[in-house]
Amino acid sequence: MDYLQGILLGIGWIGGIILMRSITTLFHELGHAIPALIFTRKEKVNVFIGTYGDLSNSLQLNLGRLVLYLKLNVFNWRIGLCTHAGIRGLIPQIIVILGGPLASLLIASMAFYFIITKQFSEIWVVFIVFFLISAIIDFLVNVDPSHTPIKLYNNSVTYSDGYQLINVFRRKGLPEAFFKAEELFFKKEYDESLKITTQLIESSTPKKPAYNLAVKTHIAKKEYAKAVDVYESFKAIHKYAYLDFYQLGWLNFKLNRWDEALSYFDHCNYQEHTDGLVLCHRGYIHLQRGNYERAEKDLAAAKAYSPDNALVWNNSALLKIKTGDMAGANLDLKQAIHLAPKSPEVYYHLGIYQEEKRNFKEALANYKLARDLGLDYHGIDLKIADVEALVEAFL
Repeated sequence: MDYLQGILLGIGWIGGIILMRSITTLFHELGHAIPALIFTRKEKVNVFIGTYGDLSNSLQLNLGRLVLYLKLNVFNWRIGLCTHAGIRGLIPQIIVILGGPLASLLIASMAFYFIITKQFSEIWVVFIVFFLISAIIDFLVNVDPSHTPIKLYNNSVTYSDGYQLINVFRRKGLPEAFFKAEELFFKKEYDESLKITTQLIESSTPKKPAYNLAVKTHIAKKEYAKAVDVYESFKAIHKYAYLDFYQLGWLNFKLNRWDEALSYFDHCNYQEHTDGLVLCHRGYIHLQRGNYERAEKDLAAAKAYSPDNALVWNNSALLKIKTGDMAGANLDLKQAIHLAPKSPEVYYHLGIYQEEKRNFKEALANYKLARDLGLDYHGIDLKIADVEALVEAFL
């Protein structure tokens, strides 16, 4: 009985620590969100707890323009994200960035004050100490000006608050034309934005932000080859960072340039072997080349490092379809749908699964759903037409 009580107590402590980390993370993100609400007008401000932007299976709380997405994720209980429309002006940007660390510092100070001034039972003191430590960790981790990018759910990246603050001061010296181009980008006036960034790049002293904005704009227009060309001109002036290698791998991946993409992803994996998204993309390339053994190895590692990424399970399902493991493919697809119930790629692979099983009506429905959800694949209409013909043939 004592043994069982010890186990339950241990589980309770672990649960309590996870809950406190989630609470301190929420306070930190609200520290960003509240000033963001002040400095934006009509746009919503989103706060994610437990994910880096994943909406699936999250509890959504609408508080006016503030929207909270809360997800109990044992593997990612320490993470959070605040997203908002672009903030204009140097001082407002600084306030929004510093809001998070200051909120963590504030609640840490309050916890310390309660410990030294109030009388609590021993168990409550322990919890408050853990809360204090958690808030301090949030503060220290976020003020660290780390160059390591944080991968978000939508394949974009962000950085620590400390690094973002440094970048704000770096941007202060950029020409006014850059900010005009950035404003046009936010308005989705991509061609006008590119005219300005192209002029900045061709000037005698091109700046890295101009390159980055040009790449983002070409990606927004799905001009992946032109984005690669921008990187080529960028290489002659600036040294590639990890994110640049990843971006080039992803761009060549979108262009089906498997050799080039594999080279960049191999470089990323050499620098950071735990990046599940890199392993996922690399596994898919091996899959397309028929190297099923290597694909299986990469995708298994991707599942271990990124178990909450639907793309990993989706690619694993395709591998199992190719190798005839239909039962395993079915399980992987169910997990992918659970993680991303509105992913067009998942329903496309579900269509492949149903077509392979000769369930043509179900395959057709999934292909159409994938198209309606915005599948980025130019051959989807032809695929639908082919399966429609099969449905007619087997009526």
